[in-house]
Amino acid sequence: MTPLEMPSRMARVVLAATLALAIPAAAWAQQPAETGWVQLAQSQVRLFGGANPSSPGERILLLEMTLQPNWKTYWRMPGDAGIPPSFDWTGSTNIGNAEVRYPAPAMYVDQAGRTIGYKTAVVFPIVLKPEDPSKPSSVRVELAFGICREICIPVETKVSLDIPPNAALASDKIADAMSKVPTRKIAKDAARGPVAVSAIELSGGTAAPKLSVKTAGVETLLVEAPDGLFVPIPQRVSGDEKSGRFEIDLAKSQDLPDLKGKILTITAIGKSGAVETVWTMPPSL
Repeated sequence: MTPLEMPSRMARVVLAATLALAIPAAAWAQQPAETGWVQLAQSQVRLFGGANPSSPGERILLLEMTLQPNWKTYWRMPGDAGIPPSFDWTGSTNIGNAEVRYPAPAMYVDQAGRTIGYKTAVVFPIVLKPEDPSKPSSVRVELAFGICREICIPVETKVSLDIPPNAALASDKIADAMSKVPTRKIAKDAARGPVAVSAIELSGGTAAPKLSVKTAGVETLLVEAPDGLFVPIPQRVSGDEKSGRFEIDLAKSQDLPDLKGKILTITAIGKSGAVETVWTMPPSL
């Protein structure tokens, strides 16, 4: 090797080494940020995070939970008994408003009555809207939830995840998680489609107030009130999944006076999917 060849060869070696380092770093940058499994009582949880490819500036956090056989956890409204999940984001930075989206649940009937939730596994998609999308998001979530088989156990854990600005979640992974979340529709749109809430009527006056909901393609109907106010679980009174009617006996709610004028969230679940809509209670019965 001549003296003139040495710098050229050294330059090529340096360049090759730089590329070898850069390629894994670039590949890593396109991967989702994720935690390992956190082992808990009869359950485990983990987080995935990355950019939302369908909405620039947003990030999606997926909280995955699996349960031991025959154990269940609860929806945001647990039914006759149970502990709904809670998410405390204290200590997080650059996440904006963390909006938890709940997959459509199932209804279970056992000694505790009718409870609403999930068995085996569930993935909660959480939409993050960072104040500065060019900077990382630091997620610190304190999660509390209940699990139940013959006995019920409260579970708490803290999970942390830093999401770089160029971390990416696979679009099919996001789509799969979001596909299990009820589609939000305004009332006129909720009246159409394979799963539909076609009419909502209040009757009975102050003596025996009842909410009647006509549906199509609906197996399970759920009604929630804000601020922790209690609404009884709807009962199917006529028809079937193809076309039916549910009733809510509001006289059984100790919160009836406080329900006046409140916006109720109605979730209709069927084999073809799930729909979420809202309806406002009149200010007087």
